[in-house]
Amino acid sequence: MAMMRDVRISSIDSVLSQTDHVPTLEELIRAFATAFIEPLIDQNTGRRFLKLIVREMNDPRLPKDMFAKEIVTPTLTALGKALTKLCPHLDQKQINLSIISIVGQLIHVIRIREMIKMGDVVGLQAISLSEIIDHIVEFSTTAITAANERKV
Repeated sequence: MAMMRDVRISSIDSVLSQTDHVPTLEELIRAFATAFIEPLIDQNTGRRFLKLIVREMNDPRLPKDMFAKEIVTPTLTALGKALTKLCPHLDQKQINLSIISIVGQLIHVIRIREMIKMGDVVGLQAISLSEIIDHIVEFSTTAITAANERKV
């Protein structure tokens, strides 16, 4: 879990530390989305990790709040700071809602991919993971940019 957290935070830091140009919201969301999804779709590690998460949700064995404190909070804090830097007109509530939306889309992709493996679900097998990430990036960037511009 710590490795996934570190990869996700590193993807955010990598975008923000670019020196050849000003980082864009699209670059940030794409880097985060890719770092979020790729480890979870790995046939071996990703599946085991997802099973552990589901089992922990249904029958908690870890110390209370361990997952939230050690994985979720640091990752979402880093993403929130990055969004604040790139979209300075958004207030904290809008930042939080944007994060919930991005992460919700990514989690849904992981879940729907499992369903698709059981059979073609409304033609979704024809859509590649890169196309899905492209859509999430475009969809989220458009919504967050519009919200940021409304605050100007």
